[in-house]
Amino acid sequence: MKLASESKRALVGEIQARMEARKLVTTQFAQSCGVDQSQISRVLAGDFKGVSHNVMQICIHLGIDPMRFFVPSREDEFAKKRIMESALAVWDGTPEDADLLVSVLGGMAAMRSARPK
Repeated sequence: MKLASESKRALVGEIQARMEARKLVTTQFAQSCGVDQSQISRVLAGDFKGVSHNVMQICIHLGIDPMRFFVPSREDEFAKKRIMESALAVWDGTPEDADLLVSVLGGMAAMRSARPK
């Protein structure tokens, strides 16, 4: 998900403030949250487009909800509606099939994070 530039600045500011409050430096924070130090430095510099796996990991470890920085556009809402309608169209209504669909989507996320950049 992409962030508007002002939302990105606000998120970076929140990350920096939380790290400063905990007196964390990038090297020790990288070890604790499992994100490479270079990626943390890029995020702190605002060098990212949206909430990637790395940004999400950073936010989780600092107790930040990145979703509060999003202002959904009409395109985002339309895409979200299409995804929900498609998922519901293939779901057979059982909890087992719901688990299967969630697993498939989780597999997609894992494939994305494993892609070379």
